[in-house]
Amino acid sequence: MNRAARRTSTPTSSPQATSLTNGAHKAHAGPPDASGPPRQPADVAALELQRQERTLRALLRTAKLTIAQQQEQQQQEPGAGLGDAPLSSRLGDSDLARLNAQLQEACRAPRPDARTLLRVELLLGELRRWLAAAPASPAAAVGLLYGSGEGVAHAEHAVRSAGQVRFWGPEAVGAFVALLRLYSDLLAQASRAAQAQAQQQSQRQQQRQQQAAQGQDAERRVEEDAAVVAAPELAQQQQPLALPSPRQQQQQPSSSAHQLLQPLEPRSEPPRTHPLTFAAAALLLRPEWLDLLAAALQLLHFSDEYGAAAARAGRPPGEALGAALQLWGFLTQLVKFAAAHAEMMEPCLQRLGALLAPPYGALPRLLALPPREDTLAAQLHGLWLLQVLYDMPDSRVLRAAPLADHYVALHHGSMVASYEASAADPNSAAAELCRLHATLLHSLARQPGQHVRAAFVRQRTVQWLLRELSLECTLLPAAAQQQAEAAARAAGGDDDSDGGDSSELSSESSSGSAGSSGSGGRRAGELAQAGSVAGRASAGAGSARGSRRLAVPGAHSSSAAAGVSARSPVGRGGGGGGFAFTYDLNEDVERLMALEDKLGIAATADAASSTSAPAAAAAAAAAAAVYLSALLQIVDALALLAASHVVHFDLKCANVLIEPLPGVRDGQLWAPAVADGGASRGGGGGGVPFRCVLADFGEARAYRSAAEAFTARNRGTEVFKSPEMLMLNAAHRAGGATVSFAPASPSSAAAILPGSVAAPEGGGGAGAAATASRPRSRPPSSRPGSAKPPLPPPSSLAGAGLASDVWSLGCLAYELLSGCVLFSGDYASVTHRVAFGPGERLVLTEAERARLGGLPELVALVEWVLARDPGARPSLAQIRARVEAVRAALLAR
Repeated sequence: MNRAARRTSTPTSSPQATSLTNGAHKAHAGPPDASGPPRQPADVAALELQRQERTLRALLRTAKLTIAQQQEQQQQEPGAGLGDAPLSSRLGDSDLARLNAQLQEACRAPRPDARTLLRVELLLGELRRWLAAAPASPAAAVGLLYGSGEGVAHAEHAVRSAGQVRFWGPEAVGAFVALLRLYSDLLAQASRAAQAQAQQQSQRQQQRQQQAAQGQDAERRVEEDAAVVAAPELAQQQQPLALPSPRQQQQQPSSSAHQLLQPLEPRSEPPRTHPLTFAAAALLLRPEWLDLLAAALQLLHFSDEYGAAAARAGRPPGEALGAALQLWGFLTQLVKFAAAHAEMMEPCLQRLGALLAPPYGALPRLLALPPREDTLAAQLHGLWLLQVLYDMPDSRVLRAAPLADHYVALHHGSMVASYEASAADPNSAAAELCRLHATLLHSLARQPGQHVRAAFVRQRTVQWLLRELSLECTLLPAAAQQQAEAAARAAGGDDDSDGGDSSELSSESSSGSAGSSGSGGRRAGELAQAGSVAGRASAGAGSARGSRRLAVPGAHSSSAAAGVSARSPVGRGGGGGGFAFTYDLNEDVERLMALEDKLGIAATADAASSTSAPAAAAAAAAAAAVYLSALLQIVDALALLAASHVVHFDLKCANVLIEPLPGVRDGQLWAPAVADGGASRGGGGGGVPFRCVLADFGEARAYRSAAEAFTARNRGTEVFKSPEMLMLNAAHRAGGATVSFAPASPSSAAAILPGSVAAPEGGGGAGAAATASRPRSRPPSSRPGSAKPPLPPPSSLAGAGLASDVWSLGCLAYELLSGCVLFSGDYASVTHRVAFGPGERLVLTEAERARLGGLPELVALVEWVLARDPGARPSLAQIRARVEAVRAALLAR
């Protein structure tokens, strides 16, 4: 039976709902009448489903990379400068006092301009780095609030004074995101402080109970010893003594030992609140602050004016998406923190109502968008926030009927559409989305109130689930019989057994031959439990853990009892591993990678582990020599451009193409063997079997001489820009001020060129020639017969020139040798490290050195090129000689 065709032709009975999959805006009404349009053939429908699956998987892969980059930026690297100092030393920290004074000074203007906002962004970034350098303890966060709290308050006031949120520019958004990240770090520390405070109170209560128990045991032992000692004395007495009455015993004073060993009654200690937790709640759970967050999300996702302004300012296209992801993550973190403060949760959720309310709230508008590269990651973050809200029944976030109807319809429609698009493949991207929305429906079903129950009844969710399960359960007997026959053939040594016809059925009914009716009964019981909110079944069916996941056709019956910890074994046989959800969207997105990618990574890891350490070091050196051979060709091509007075201004690995030499096959091209002859020259032997060609001259400029080869316009890619180019960009953003990096004489500008002005013979081979063929056309001012205007004096030249390409070449070399971009993060952090970092040259971190394979020659090469002063950077001839020396040293190992 064609499952893809059956999924397409199966009518549904739910009203219109929004989905994350393709075809999200279709209406699930009822069976069409006979006068409607004809259905597509089964094969055409199957091809369309496959095409949608490939598109969706590519989008999910892009979303996974985006979320992974955001997580990497949010990770804090513990430093060794501050140590585990007490709170008293943090309060008098000189760096905090300096940053506090600078923030107050920068925010004195009543209406901040672009320069002020940029300075505020940089100072807030320094505060965040100070907090990240300290150990993860509340003392550092309390010290920051005490020492720089006034400056932070002035910074927030400056951001608010930039105008209404819908008119914010990139500078205001940058300062706001920097403030948001600082608040996020403080909120994380406050959450840890609250958890530590609760643990300490619990431990103290347990200690009191143990002391009370020990006191009672000691008192009992003393009474027993006293009775043993007093027994002989009582026996010697002839006349019996009248025992006192119980009332008199109570009135008699006890002995000193008895008084000292009285049991300690456990005292109930009132709950204490950590000062940092109280400060974070007062600072972040403000209604006006939540309104600001909601307005900023509307700006970043749906404002075309802001996108145009960011493009004019030279901001990368993904910066707005990164800022929006930071906002969604902060909102989720804030809701979790607010759940511990019942007195502040109610106004917080009231303000979040504007964010959730359809149809103009930021979250409904975001989820209504079709999946794209710039929307799917944000949609997953929005669903993560909904998961957190649904898991708090006391919050009553869906007490309003419009909200309940909208979100029940949203998840129901998305689950139905994803289930039909999955075509019974549990490892497909559509199946992942089906699991996600099914789990959200389960959490939503626990929300109290009549509105949620009525919404489930109107959507007929339970009826749809039971109908689909009953249809699936009819296939279980046939699947079990085919599995038994396949097992019998395998036991009998029949190598010609054909299991392909039953693979599709067995993936859906992998519960084995223990009995199809029992398996189907258990899954139907779980679904009936999920539908108890609609009054369709008893709420007592199934276990508590089983009720936290929704069984979907294709799941193991045994995995129903595994709860939220169950996962589908991707690529390990038994495709029907269960539709499990881990309640961590970031972890679930990691599982959406393609099967071939996972197998490739595993094979590479196994091959690396099987080699010895010397062999691995030799292989790393040989691989580095291959990339250095390519780097030599890039240097030669850049030297040929510089000799023609052309500056590229956008050097990066993405703009370098490789072209196989004549007669080279694909296997030789992608696995070259390194010889001692260096880079390929003119197609000759003795090197790598390809030539490197520079491309993308959209940012390049041609000049009449090396003395005037300077630009005053922002050019290139952010993470590859030189310090002078970044400062030039900052000056333009700050209001048009100029930043001069002019040379002292024209000869100093020409020092970047190699020793000879003419192109080296054979240097760079055909690759360099192909590179220079495009920009070597004469500039318009140098046409024959045209008058040349006089050159301006060298002191009037300002901007970035040939030395900027040398810096970009160093960044390109690191990317080429490590496979990673050297700088990552927002504009402020990159600018601070590149232009304002300590030392004359950039110093690589330990993680960046490790990416170079631990080879000191490569580390020294990259740091030698990346000099902050343009006049201190080496020439192209010096770089070529250094690269050749490093390559020869690596090959000599």
